[in-house]
Amino acid sequence: MSTKIVLRAALLLVITAMGVALYRYIRSGAAEIGLAVATAQTQPSNERIYSAGFDTVFQAVLSVLQDNKEPVALSDKSRGLINTGSVDANNQRLSQIVTQGVTPSSEQQTGRYLMTFQVEVVTPTTTRVRVTPLILSENPAMANPFGGRPLASNGTLEREHLDAIGRKIIG
Repeated sequence: MSTKIVLRAALLLVITAMGVALYRYIRSGAAEIGLAVATAQTQPSNERIYSAGFDTVFQAVLSVLQDNKEPVALSDKSRGLINTGSVDANNQRLSQIVTQGVTPSSEQQTGRYLMTFQVEVVTPTTTRVRVTPLILSENPAMANPFGGRPLASNGTLEREHLDAIGRKIIG
């Protein structure tokens, strides 16, 4: 196995771990400051349950990413895991998908996002998809593992993808 392949695999694992850690950090922070946390009666905005089997839903996620020209960095069907590669986002796109910190203006701030999709069986005929984004504003001067400032999602990115997956399943 070449060094390049090993390094690429290691990078994907690091990105996945960082995404999961950031997701857990954001969730725990939201609970601590008293923001609304989903109850058993409501579904979080970053997940949806579809009336379709696992294979159909997993393929729908991959198809949506392909339609959106978002690269797939990791697809592990046995674990129900799909990670995207880095997707560039201009100032306008950032202002659409984050809660604060970016406003559409003449000042051009750029960034990027990565997403993790967790696909899991609920019943033999229903499948849950959970989307966890990692959105970063570009900041070459920031010396951190992310390479930019993490920004909180406003739910738009997740909703767009979950809606598209639902449309794909329906046909």
